[in-house]
Amino acid sequence: MAALDSARSRQRKKYVTSSGRPAALPALTNAMADEDARVRRGATQALSKVGPDAASILGRAIADTDKEVRRRAIRGLIELGPKAVKATPSLVSKLSDPELRYAVSTVLSAIGAPAVPALTEALAHEDPRLRRDAAGALARIGPAAAQSVLQAVEHDDPRVREIAVGTLYTLAASNPQAGPALIKALTDSDHQVRRAAALGLGRVKPASKEAAAALVRVVDDPVPDVRQAAIQSLRILRQDASVVVPALVQRLIDVNPGVRENAASALRTFGPEASGAVAALTKALEEDHDR
Repeated sequence: MAALDSARSRQRKKYVTSSGRPAALPALTNAMADEDARVRRGATQALSKVGPDAASILGRAIADTDKEVRRRAIRGLIELGPKAVKATPSLVSKLSDPELRYAVSTVLSAIGAPAVPALTEALAHEDPRLRRDAAGALARIGPAAAQSVLQAVEHDDPRVREIAVGTLYTLAASNPQAGPALIKALTDSDHQVRRAAALGLGRVKPASKEAAAALVRVVDDPVPDVRQAAIQSLRILRQDASVVVPALVQRLIDVNPGVRENAASALRTFGPEASGAVAALTKALEEDHDR
Protein backbone atom coordinates (compact mmCIF):
# COMPACT_ATOMS: atom_id res chain seq x y z
CA MET A 1 0.00 0.00 0.00
CA ALA A 2 2.82 2.42 0.87
CA ALA A 3 4.49 1.66 -2.47
CA LEU A 4 1.21 2.31 -4.26
CA ASP A 5 0.75 5.63 -2.43
CA SER A 6 4.31 6.61 -3.33
CA ALA A 7 3.71 5.79 -6.99
CA ARG A 8 0.52 7.84 -6.99
CA SER A 9 2.35 10.72 -5.37
CA ARG A 10 5.05 10.61 -8.06
CA GLN A 11 2.36 10.51 -10.73
CA ARG A 12 0.59 13.55 -9.25
CA LYS A 13 3.89 15.42 -9.02
CA LYS A 14 4.74 14.62 -12.65
CA TYR A 15 1.32 15.80 -13.78
CA VAL A 16 1.30 19.12 -11.97
CA THR A 17 4.88 19.92 -12.92
CA SER A 18 3.98 19.65 -16.60
CA SER A 19 0.78 21.67 -16.28
CA GLY A 20 2.06 25.24 -16.46
CA ARG A 21 -0.83 26.51 -18.57
CA PRO A 22 -3.72 28.84 -17.60
CA ALA A 23 -6.24 26.07 -18.32
CA ALA A 24 -4.58 23.94 -15.66
CA LEU A 25 -5.13 26.55 -12.92
CA PRO A 26 -8.03 24.74 -11.16
CA ALA A 27 -6.07 21.48 -10.99
CA LEU A 28 -2.95 23.26 -9.79
CA THR A 29 -4.97 25.10 -7.14
CA ASN A 30 -6.22 21.76 -5.83
CA ALA A 31 -2.69 20.35 -5.95
CA MET A 32 -1.53 23.11 -3.60
CA ALA A 33 -3.64 21.45 -0.90
CA ASP A 34 -2.01 18.04 -1.43
CA GLU A 35 -0.52 16.53 1.73
CA ASP A 36 2.65 15.56 -0.15
CA ALA A 37 5.11 18.47 -0.21
CA ARG A 38 6.62 17.14 -3.44
CA VAL A 39 3.29 17.58 -5.19
CA ARG A 40 2.93 21.11 -3.82
CA ARG A 41 6.46 21.91 -5.00
CA GLY A 42 5.62 20.76 -8.49
CA ALA A 43 2.38 22.73 -8.45
CA THR A 44 4.19 25.86 -7.29
CA GLN A 45 6.73 25.50 -10.07
CA ALA A 46 3.95 25.08 -12.64
CA LEU A 47 2.00 28.02 -11.22
CA SER A 48 5.03 30.22 -11.76
CA LYS A 49 4.66 29.53 -15.48
CA VAL A 50 0.93 30.24 -15.62
CA GLY A 51 1.30 34.00 -15.27
CA PRO A 52 -0.65 36.75 -13.45
CA ASP A 53 -3.73 34.58 -12.85
CA ALA A 54 -1.68 32.44 -10.48
CA ALA A 55 -0.38 35.35 -8.40
CA SER A 56 -2.91 35.13 -5.57
CA ILE A 57 -2.26 31.38 -5.16
CA LEU A 58 1.49 31.94 -5.12
CA GLY A 59 0.96 34.68 -2.54
CA ARG A 60 -0.72 32.20 -0.21
CA ALA A 61 2.01 29.63 -0.90
CA ILE A 62 4.58 31.88 0.78
CA ALA A 63 3.14 30.62 4.08
CA ASP A 64 3.42 26.92 3.13
CA THR A 65 4.98 24.63 5.73
CA ASP A 66 7.55 23.41 3.19
CA LYS A 67 10.60 25.62 2.69
CA GLU A 68 11.05 24.68 -0.97
CA VAL A 69 7.43 25.53 -1.76
CA ARG A 70 7.94 28.94 -0.13
CA ARG A 71 11.15 29.51 -2.08
CA ARG A 72 9.53 28.66 -5.42
CA ALA A 73 6.53 30.85 -4.66
CA ILE A 74 8.75 33.82 -3.83
CA ARG A 75 10.82 33.33 -6.96
CA GLY A 76 7.68 33.06 -9.10
CA LEU A 77 6.18 36.25 -7.68
CA ILE A 78 9.40 38.20 -8.09
CA GLU A 79 9.57 37.09 -11.73
CA LEU A 80 6.01 38.31 -12.24
CA GLY A 81 6.90 41.70 -10.75
CA PRO A 82 4.07 44.26 -11.20
CA LYS A 83 1.90 41.52 -12.76
CA ALA A 84 1.73 39.84 -9.34
CA VAL A 85 -0.54 42.59 -8.01
CA LYS A 86 -3.33 40.05 -7.24
CA ALA A 87 -1.10 38.63 -4.52
CA THR A 88 -0.78 41.97 -2.72
CA PRO A 89 -3.62 41.58 -0.14
CA SER A 90 -2.37 38.16 0.88
CA LEU A 91 1.21 39.41 1.09
CA VAL A 92 0.42 42.51 3.14
CA SER A 93 -1.42 40.39 5.72
CA LYS A 94 1.78 38.38 6.23
CA LEU A 95 4.04 41.36 6.92
CA SER A 96 3.58 40.95 10.67
CA ASP A 97 4.91 37.36 10.58
CA PRO A 98 8.59 37.56 11.59
CA GLU A 99 9.43 34.38 9.65
CA LEU A 100 7.91 35.67 6.41
CA ARG A 101 8.52 39.41 6.75
CA TYR A 102 11.71 39.64 4.71
CA ALA A 103 10.41 37.50 1.85
CA VAL A 104 7.11 39.35 1.72
CA SER A 105 8.80 42.76 1.71
CA THR A 106 11.07 41.61 -1.11
CA VAL A 107 8.12 40.48 -3.21
CA LEU A 108 6.10 43.64 -2.54
CA SER A 109 9.07 45.75 -3.56
CA ALA A 110 9.28 43.74 -6.79
CA ILE A 111 5.57 44.32 -7.45
CA GLY A 112 6.27 48.02 -7.09
CA ALA A 113 3.69 50.71 -7.85
CA PRO A 114 0.66 48.35 -8.06
CA ALA A 115 1.27 47.37 -4.42
CA VAL A 116 1.29 50.97 -3.15
CA PRO A 117 -2.47 51.35 -2.38
CA ALA A 118 -2.58 48.23 -0.20
CA LEU A 119 0.66 49.16 1.55
CA THR A 120 -0.56 52.69 2.21
CA GLU A 121 -3.74 51.30 3.76
CA ALA A 122 -1.57 49.03 5.92
CA LEU A 123 0.07 52.09 7.48
CA ALA A 124 -3.06 52.41 9.61
CA HIS A 125 -3.16 48.74 10.66
CA GLU A 126 -3.50 48.03 14.38
CA ASP A 127 -0.36 45.85 14.40
CA PRO A 128 2.67 48.16 14.80
CA ARG A 129 4.99 45.59 13.21
CA LEU A 130 2.85 45.41 10.11
CA ARG A 131 2.73 49.23 9.92
CA ARG A 132 6.50 49.45 10.17
CA ASP A 133 7.14 46.82 7.52
CA ALA A 134 4.55 48.29 5.17
CA ALA A 135 6.40 51.59 5.47
CA GLY A 136 9.68 49.82 4.76
CA ALA A 137 8.25 48.25 1.61
CA LEU A 138 6.97 51.65 0.46
CA ALA A 139 10.39 53.15 1.01
CA ARG A 140 12.00 50.43 -1.10
CA ILE A 141 9.47 50.97 -3.89
CA GLY A 142 10.73 54.53 -3.99
CA PRO A 143 9.36 57.50 -5.94
CA ALA A 144 6.27 55.62 -7.14
CA ALA A 145 5.09 55.50 -3.52
CA ALA A 146 5.78 59.14 -2.68
CA GLN A 147 2.32 60.58 -3.34
CA SER A 148 0.58 58.03 -1.13
CA VAL A 149 3.11 58.63 1.62
CA LEU A 150 2.57 62.39 1.37
CA GLN A 151 -1.15 61.88 1.91
CA ALA A 152 -0.50 59.68 4.95
CA VAL A 153 1.51 62.51 6.55
CA GLU A 154 -1.89 64.19 7.13
CA HIS A 155 -3.47 61.12 8.79
CA ASP A 156 -5.48 61.59 12.01
CA ASP A 157 -3.48 58.93 13.87
CA PRO A 158 -0.12 60.30 15.12
CA ARG A 159 1.53 56.90 14.78
CA VAL A 160 0.55 56.73 11.13
CA ARG A 161 1.87 60.26 10.66
CA GLU A 162 5.15 59.30 12.32
CA ILE A 163 5.60 56.27 10.06
CA ALA A 164 4.63 58.28 6.98
CA VAL A 165 7.09 61.05 7.85
CA GLY A 166 9.78 58.47 8.51
CA THR A 167 9.10 56.88 5.14
CA LEU A 168 9.07 60.27 3.44
CA TYR A 169 12.42 60.87 5.10
CA THR A 170 13.88 57.97 3.12
CA LEU A 171 12.39 59.41 -0.09
CA ALA A 172 13.42 63.00 0.62
CA ALA A 173 16.54 62.91 -1.52
CA SER A 174 14.52 62.17 -4.66
CA ASN A 175 11.18 63.92 -4.15
CA PRO A 176 10.80 67.72 -4.41
CA GLN A 177 7.56 67.67 -2.41
CA ALA A 178 9.25 66.09 0.58
CA GLY A 179 10.83 69.32 1.84
CA PRO A 180 7.62 71.35 2.28
CA ALA A 181 5.82 68.37 3.82
CA LEU A 182 8.63 67.78 6.32
CA ILE A 183 8.81 71.48 7.22
CA LYS A 184 5.09 71.43 7.97
CA ALA A 185 5.49 68.28 10.08
CA LEU A 186 7.97 70.11 12.34
CA THR A 187 4.96 71.76 13.98
CA ASP A 188 3.07 68.48 14.55
CA SER A 189 1.53 68.05 18.00
CA ASP A 190 3.32 64.71 18.40
CA HIS A 191 7.01 64.94 19.27
CA GLN A 192 7.92 61.69 17.50
CA VAL A 193 6.50 63.08 14.26
CA ARG A 194 8.51 66.28 14.79
CA ARG A 195 11.68 64.27 15.38
CA ALA A 196 11.17 62.21 12.21
CA ALA A 197 10.56 65.40 10.23
CA ALA A 198 13.68 67.05 11.63
CA LEU A 199 15.81 64.07 10.65
CA GLY A 200 14.25 63.98 7.19
CA LEU A 201 15.07 67.59 6.41
CA GLY A 202 18.75 66.77 6.62
CA ARG A 203 18.34 64.58 3.53
CA VAL A 204 16.42 66.98 1.31
CA LYS A 205 18.38 67.80 -1.83
CA PRO A 206 19.41 70.36 -2.73
CA ALA A 207 20.00 71.72 0.75
CA SER A 208 18.03 74.92 1.24
CA LYS A 209 17.96 77.96 3.48
CA GLU A 210 14.23 77.33 3.96
CA ALA A 211 14.94 73.94 5.52
CA ALA A 212 17.69 75.40 7.72
CA ALA A 213 15.45 78.24 8.89
CA ALA A 214 12.68 75.78 9.77
CA LEU A 215 15.10 73.63 11.76
CA VAL A 216 16.44 76.66 13.63
CA ARG A 217 12.90 77.27 14.86
CA VAL A 218 12.83 73.85 16.55
CA VAL A 219 16.30 73.71 18.10
CA ASP A 220 14.60 74.89 21.28
CA ASP A 221 11.81 72.28 21.08
CA PRO A 222 10.72 71.16 24.58
CA VAL A 223 11.70 67.56 23.77
CA PRO A 224 15.48 66.86 23.76
CA ASP A 225 15.25 64.19 21.03
CA VAL A 226 13.65 66.71 18.68
CA ARG A 227 16.33 69.30 19.46
CA GLN A 228 19.06 66.76 18.75
CA ALA A 229 17.45 65.70 15.47
CA ALA A 230 17.20 69.33 14.33
CA ILE A 231 20.84 69.98 15.21
CA GLN A 232 22.00 66.85 13.40
CA SER A 233 20.24 67.97 10.24
CA LEU A 234 21.61 71.51 10.52
CA ARG A 235 25.08 70.01 10.66
CA ILE A 236 24.39 68.06 7.46
CA LEU A 237 22.82 70.99 5.60
CA ARG A 238 25.49 73.58 6.53
CA GLN A 239 23.29 76.40 5.29
CA ASP A 240 22.97 80.08 6.26
CA ALA A 241 25.63 80.29 8.98
CA SER A 242 24.52 83.79 9.98
CA VAL A 243 21.22 82.34 11.21
CA VAL A 244 22.21 78.81 12.18
CA VAL A 245 25.40 79.46 14.17
CA PRO A 246 23.80 81.74 16.81
CA ALA A 247 21.05 79.16 17.38
CA LEU A 248 23.61 76.37 17.79
CA VAL A 249 25.73 78.45 20.14
CA GLN A 250 22.76 78.83 22.45
CA ARG A 251 22.41 75.05 22.57
CA LEU A 252 25.92 74.81 24.06
CA ILE A 253 24.33 75.65 27.39
CA ASP A 254 21.35 73.31 26.93
CA VAL A 255 20.24 71.38 30.01
CA ASN A 256 20.58 68.13 28.06
CA PRO A 257 24.16 66.84 27.60
CA GLY A 258 23.32 65.10 24.33
CA VAL A 259 22.02 68.34 22.87
CA ARG A 260 25.16 70.18 24.01
CA GLU A 261 27.42 67.57 22.41
CA ASN A 262 25.49 67.66 19.14
CA ALA A 263 25.58 71.46 19.07
CA ALA A 264 29.35 71.49 19.57
CA SER A 265 29.80 68.91 16.81
CA ALA A 266 27.59 70.87 14.44
CA LEU A 267 29.43 74.11 15.13
CA ARG A 268 32.73 72.51 14.20
CA THR A 269 31.41 71.89 10.68
CA PHE A 270 30.96 75.64 10.21
CA GLY A 271 34.65 76.27 10.92
CA PRO A 272 35.75 79.93 11.17
CA GLU A 273 32.15 81.08 10.76
CA ALA A 274 31.39 79.69 14.21
CA SER A 275 34.58 80.51 16.11
CA GLY A 276 33.71 84.15 16.79
CA ALA A 277 30.26 83.31 18.11
CA VAL A 278 31.59 80.61 20.42
CA ALA A 279 34.24 82.98 21.77
CA ALA A 280 31.60 85.62 22.43
CA LEU A 281 29.44 83.12 24.32
CA THR A 282 32.41 81.92 26.37
CA LYS A 283 33.27 85.49 27.34
CA ALA A 284 29.68 86.26 28.27
CA LEU A 285 29.47 83.17 30.47
CA GLU A 286 32.73 84.06 32.20
CA GLU A 287 31.54 87.60 32.87
CA ASP A 288 28.26 86.29 34.21
CA HIS A 289 30.14 83.89 36.48
CA ASP A 290 32.32 86.73 37.85
CA ARG A 291 29.37 88.90 38.84
